[in-house]
Amino acid sequence: MERQKSIVVTGAGQGIGRALAEEAHHLGFRVYATDASTQGMEDLKKLGVTVQALDITHSAQIDTLLKTLEADNEGPDYWVNNAGYGAMGPLLDLSGESLEQQFEVNVFAQMRLIRAISPRMIEHGEGCIANMGSIAPEFPTPFSGAYAASKAALITLSDTLRMELAPFGIDVVTIRPGRIRSSFGHTAQRIAQSNLSAPSMYSAIRDAIDQRANASQQSATAADVMARHVLRQLIKVRRPTDIYVGKDSRRLPWLRRLLPTRLLEWGLKRVFRLHTLSKHQRKRVPHET
Repeated sequence: MERQKSIVVTGAGQGIGRALAEEAHHLGFRVYATDASTQGMEDLKKLGVTVQALDITHSAQIDTLLKTLEADNEGPDYWVNNAGYGAMGPLLDLSGESLEQQFEVNVFAQMRLIRAISPRMIEHGEGCIANMGSIAPEFPTPFSGAYAASKAALITLSDTLRMELAPFGIDVVTIRPGRIRSSFGHTAQRIAQSNLSAPSMYSAIRDAIDQRANASQQSATAADVMARHVLRQLIKVRRPTDIYVGKDSRRLPWLRRLLPTRLLEWGLKRVFRLHTLSKHQRKRVPHET
C-alpha cells in the first residue's frame, strides 16, 4: 500500500491557501494547514486536516510546527509557501518600515521556513517546495513596486534553490498566479490607503491607487480552480519549474515582451491616471533620514 503523502500549506486561513488545503485533502494528502490565526478554520479540522497557528515571522512558531511534523514522522513531502501580502501604493509614500515589512514577510520569512524544513526533506531524500510568486515582476505597474520587487526576489531565490537542492532530491517550484479571487485585493486596498502620506503627491488619484490594489480581483479565476491546477502540476513525476495559473497569468508577461517599454509605460500611466498630475499639483514629500 502506497504511503500517504503529506503537505504543509501556509496562509491557509482563507483564499488561495484555504483552497489549496481543501484540494490537497480531496486528493488524499495528509494536510497541515497553517495561518497566523486559526480562527475560522474549524471546518478544515472537521475534514481531518491538521490546523496549526503559524505566524511565519515568528521563529518559535516555526519550531513548534517542526516538532508537530517530527512527532507525526512526516517529511513533509510537499511544502507550499503561500502566506504573504501586497504593500501597494506609491513607492515614495511607503515608509522604510513598510518596505522592510514587505520583504520580511514575502522574502526573509520564506527563506527561514525553507531553511527550517530542508533538513527534514534532505533526510528523507526527497521533497518539493512550492513558493507563491506572482506575475507582478514580469508586468510592473504603478503602485505595486514594493510587492513586485519582493516577489522578484522570491522568484530568484526559488530558481537558485532549485539548482542547489537538486542533488539532495528536493525540487523547488514557483507558482505564478494571475488574477485569482481571494481577499488579497481587499487587504491590498486597505494597506495602500494607509501607506499614502499626508499630504501626498498622489492624493488626487487615490481612486487609481485603489484600482491597482484591487486589480487582481477583476474577472478573477476562482481559487478552487487555481488550486486544482496547481496541485495536479505539483504531483507530476516531471513537474514544471513554474506554474502559471489564472486569468492573465500568461497574457500580461507576453504583452510586456511584445510591446516597446516606452509604449507600454505610456499606456499604464494613463490607465492609472498619472498623466493627470501636473507639476503644480505635486507637493514636496518629506525625505526620510
